[in-house]
Amino acid sequence: DYFAFNKNWLSRQLNVSSDQLAFVNISGDSMLPTLIAGDNVLVDLSQTSLHREGIYLLHTEQGLMAKRLKPKADGVIQVCSDNPEYDNWLINPQNAEYNHLVGKVVWCAREL
Repeated sequence: DYFAFNKNWLSRQLNVSSDQLAFVNISGDSMLPTLIAGDNVLVDLSQTSLHREGIYLLHTEQGLMAKRLKPKADGVIQVCSDNPEYDNWLINPQNAEYNHLVGKVVWCAREL
């Protein structure tokens, strides 16, 4: 299976380059209600620095995770699940090497 996107639409609507994109299928419920299991998200792999709050794909010791990231003071990043049943945690200089920012989620597709 595959998705096809018009390069002009990607650039104009999402402000992304087609050669820096990846599709990822969401599993789990930690980002409910924003993202649900089975959603396909488009990740901009060029956005590997956090400048403002958004949903990003992280590579952690537990694997890939889509999480809401919020920049804090001194380079600390708050990692949040939209589902309140999950705890928030921090990425700081001591654990940053184990929590790699893969890219920013820029689009989502969902089966109705």
